[in-house]
Amino acid sequence: MKIAIKIALIWLLIFDKHRLLFKTLQPLNNYFRWFLYVSTNIAFYFFINFMEKISISFIISYSFDSTVESIIISMFGFFKILSMVLMFGFFFLEFIIDFDVEKYQKEKEDKENYIKANKLQWWRLRNCNWFFRIVIYTIIFIILFLFLLNSFLNSAEIKPLDFVGFVTFIKQFLAVYVVVFMLFDYKFVQRARKKVLQISNFEVGEKV
Repeated sequence: MKIAIKIALIWLLIFDKHRLLFKTLQPLNNYFRWFLYVSTNIAFYFFINFMEKISISFIISYSFDSTVESIIISMFGFFKILSMVLMFGFFFLEFIIDFDVEKYQKEKEDKENYIKANKLQWWRLRNCNWFFRIVIYTIIFIILFLFLLNSFLNSAEIKPLDFVGFVTFIKQFLAVYVVVFMLFDYKFVQRARKKVLQISNFEVGEKV
């Protein structure tokens, strides 16, 4: 049930942000609402098929290369399936007909403001646990290593490559890198993380 409600809320956010359609459906009879869900999806299916046939006929009339034609037709097929999946989400509105969407949206907005005010965004380094921080530091090192390796290989045009010297340099660079990021993580990230852990969680919509 929670998943169905979340799907319906996402559908509302994408297609009915101001909830005009949702507010129109709410007072209607249950059977009539289901009639609208089914008839709308069927009508949309035939409309998509009709537009697809017209578009494919138009493409074929221009005599494109067979590879280009197959790519374009495949794209039409993909968008057709995607459109039908999104329209199928229309059914999930029934799960939130009696749900207080206004209250939920207000709580969600309050939570977003709370996160911004306390700098609790997931992408901030101080909000990542130790494993993800190590992964981030490792990725940064790999990027720097590839940059150094590229510069080293390009220097072959100027002088012979000294692989022993390069390996020694990389070892020294790795040692300095580890020390610098350990100090950085301890002095800045972990201190900021301690403050973050003291901030209470903001719960939204226990029913969702």
